[in-house]
Amino acid sequence: MAILDGQTRSATVTAIEDSELFLIQRNDFISLLREHPEISLSLLQELTKRLRSADVKIKALSLKDAEGKVATVILQLADDLGKIKQGKVEIERLPLQQDLANMAGTSRETISRTLHSFAKKGLIELDGMKLLITDYEKFKELFS
Repeated sequence: MAILDGQTRSATVTAIEDSELFLIQRNDFISLLREHPEISLSLLQELTKRLRSADVKIKALSLKDAEGKVATVILQLADDLGKIKQGKVEIERLPLQQDLANMAGTSRETISRTLHSFAKKGLIELDGMKLLITDYEKFKELFS
């Protein structure tokens, strides 16, 4: 967002593995958009997608109970990172419980309790940092 509006950044990131970074100055980026308007259209599509995702998260954080909040985060991760295979969705690198708590607006303890509850109900399987939604459509139906 900062590269578009020139304001300060609204978020920070931390690399959890070795990464390569690319830096582009705002003026260069704006020139690129002017020279290639198709990039602007793609950017607008991505921003719209992210705004819709933010709407879902806002509704979940304000209207759902803790279980619903955690489920919403799991569904978002499934959509963003999951691999779908035969009705199941595998998330290979589940974020740390504290990160999940931050995403869901709950405590780490609530995340732990809710994940174990989902596992007892057979909705998910946990294996270290891997999470498997055993029936993605059913999970979506329960928590969307």
